[in-house]
Amino acid sequence: MTLVLILAVLAMVALACVYGLVRGHARALRRLEDPEHALEGIDIEAFLTLVDGDDREFLRERLSANDFRRVQRQRARAALDYVGRIARNAALLLRLGEATREDPDPEVAGVGRELATLALKVRLNALSASARLYLLLLFPTGAQHFGQVLFHYRSLTDTALRLSRLQQPVGAEIRIHSVG
Repeated sequence: MTLVLILAVLAMVALACVYGLVRGHARALRRLEDPEHALEGIDIEAFLTLVDGDDREFLRERLSANDFRRVQRQRARAALDYVGRIARNAALLLRLGEATREDPDPEVAGVGRELATLALKVRLNALSASARLYLLLLFPTGAQHFGQVLFHYRSLTDTALRLSRLQQPVGAEIRIHSVG
């Protein structure tokens, strides 16, 4: 009986940890009025270059095995930084979506629900990509695939822009796709 109780408590702690990882620790947010202070910049083109399979094969053909592994580890560390930024931005946008899904304007509330759903998906994809990148640090010759993270992140940022325009229709232009 004691073993069952201990396992139940451990399972609850594990669920709480996963929930905390997925939701993040971003502060509450109602609007994207000052994105430079809220969202971290992500250069999507640079990230795409880091995880591009053609570049990887080009490097494999041109470098010695040791140099290739060293370069792949460096690229994985840089990609981890980008994925971490994506995860933090998704956590912030999850909070924004949660805050606005109860908005009195049904259109804003609907976009808020959509934003929260997409942010959760991006956050989960980013955590999965982080795990794959850590494996790539250990085994730099392994395969890599990160298309889902970027696909969902672009959808998330488009939805965040739509919500921002609904909240501040006059001149609401936020740069969150490829900042900095």
